[in-house]
Amino acid sequence: MRKRWLNLFARLIVIAWVLTSGLMLSGCRSIEDDLANDSTRPWNSPRGWDSRLPTQLMEGR
Repeated sequence: MRKRWLNLFARLIVIAWVLTSGLMLSGCRSIEDDLANDSTRPWNSPRGWDSRLPTQLMEGR
């Protein structure tokens, strides 16, 4: 009887570990489209203070 309980406990531990690992590896990304968060300006585009040109000359890029 004791061996059966240990076997059941070991199975529950393995199932809990597999479920926890699956949740951790799946991440937390949402299903919604991320287009609302996309910027029209790339992250590495030069700012007005990065070059000697006036800011208005770079706006049309």
